[in-house]
Amino acid sequence: MPAKFLIALLLFIGQPTLLAVAEEPSDATTAAIELYKSQDYRAAFDAFSALSDDDPIAQYYLANMYAGGQGAEPDTEKALKWFIASAEQGHAKAQFKTGLAFNEGFGTKKDPAAAINWFIKAADQGIAGAQFYLAVAYQQGEYVKKDMLKAVKWMKQAAKHGISEAQTNLGNFYNEGIGVRQDNELAFAWYSIAALSGNEQAEQSQQVLVTKMTPEEVKEGEALAKKIYSRMTSSTH
Repeated sequence: MPAKFLIALLLFIGQPTLLAVAEEPSDATTAAIELYKSQDYRAAFDAFSALSDDDPIAQYYLANMYAGGQGAEPDTEKALKWFIASAEQGHAKAQFKTGLAFNEGFGTKKDPAAAINWFIKAADQGIAGAQFYLAVAYQQGEYVKKDMLKAVKWMKQAAKHGISEAQTNLGNFYNEGIGVRQDNELAFAWYSIAALSGNEQAEQSQQVLVTKMTPEEVKEGEALAKKIYSRMTSSTH
C-alpha cells in the first residue's frame, strides 16, 4: 500500500463522520454532537460518556476523542475499546478504524488477520479506504490468499468511491490485463479520472499509454472517462 495513502488512513484525529448506522441519532446524541462541533470538548466528552452504554454513534465519537486527546487525555487502549464497541453494533467507520488499529498496533498488538475481518465488514458497507486496503491485500496476497477476482472487485469499488490510488491501479489492471481483459480505452479512462486528483503516477502512465493508442481509441477513452466520472459524481448527490 502506498505510504502516503497509509498515512492518510491513520489519521484518527478529526471530526468523526456518521456512516452506516441504521438508526438516526437520538436528541441527546445530536446535542452532544453539537457540543463537539462547537469544540466544547470537555462537555461533549461527558455527554458522549453518558450515552456510551449502547449508542454506537456516541461510542464512535468517544473513541475518536480518546484517540485525539479531545476532552480527555489520549488513551489508545480506551480508544480501541470504544471503536470495537461501536463496530460490533455495525458502525462502518468504527469497523474501518478498528481494522486500522489491529493492522498498525494502535492500542493493541498487531493482528493483520483481525484487521482484514474488520476491513471486510467496513468495505461491505461502502467504506472506500477499507475497499482499497482489501484490493491491495488480495492483489499481493497480504494476510489473505491472493485472489485477483476479489482484488479487481474491491479496486473497482474503491475507484468509484474516489480513491485516486485505486483509480490508478485499476488503470494499470486494464493497461496490463491483470485480472481483467486488457483494454486501452478503459485504462485511459481511469488514468484520466485519477489525474483529475493530481495523481502524478496516473498522468505519467497515461502519457505512455497514449503513444500506443490510435486517435480513435483516445477519443473513446475520453468519452468513457466522462461517462464514468459523471456516474461517480451523480451517485454522491
